[in-house]
Amino acid sequence: FIVSYPKSGNTWVRFLLGNLISGDLNFRNMDGIIPDIYNVNNKKLKSYTRPRILKSHEYFHPGYAKVIYIVRDPRSVAISYYHYLQKVNKIPSDIPFQSYLENFINGGYDSYGTWKDNVESWLSTRQDDPNSLILTKYENLVSDTYKEFLRIVDFIGIDTSESAIKKAMEKSSFSSMKANEKMTKDKAKEFEKTDLSKPFVRSGRTDEWKEVMSEQDLKLIYKHFGSTMEKLGYQLKK
Repeated sequence: FIVSYPKSGNTWVRFLLGNLISGDLNFRNMDGIIPDIYNVNNKKLKSYTRPRILKSHEYFHPGYAKVIYIVRDPRSVAISYYHYLQKVNKIPSDIPFQSYLENFINGGYDSYGTWKDNVESWLSTRQDDPNSLILTKYENLVSDTYKEFLRIVDFIGIDTSESAIKKAMEKSSFSSMKANEKMTKDKAKEFEKTDLSKPFVRSGRTDEWKEVMSEQDLKLIYKHFGSTMEKLGYQLKK
């Protein structure tokens, strides 16, 4: 399973692995290669040949035998999710960020709990079991994609080559994913009933929060998520 809190980078990892496995993953065929458990019904999921790779946002589940858990700075997650919820028409396009933030912090926009609850559910149960969970920080994927992707590939046990890994990385770059979205957005199930004027693949930045969040916003984030952020090495800065 590729698991993360929403907007933490699992689509990127899905592209990386999908392009490594198939050579040509896109937004139209991705559910046939690495299914999203929210898009594909259980009957069809059970029909996929094992071993299989699935995408999920769930809390800890004992049935998830082997998990790539992607964690991302909640300051970045909050901003990315804000834009995503507008795209899928779950919040008004003109809602002020500050009005959205408190509900986000309380886990009010989905069934995956708060960022802290979701992350801690996996860390507290699987962090000491390297055979069943690999923790991947989104920021490390950005700064050294090859190294982090190789860790994931080794964890899964895919027999491949350096050239194949680099080719998958090239086909899964943000510019490539943006181009892929433009070509498929009118036909991909991923974008049905969404605002096609707003991008799904947006920026991927790790420091956008510095330009968006006020001191009050940051205090709210740190009050609720600060202890887990520090545990993961995120510095609490203004």
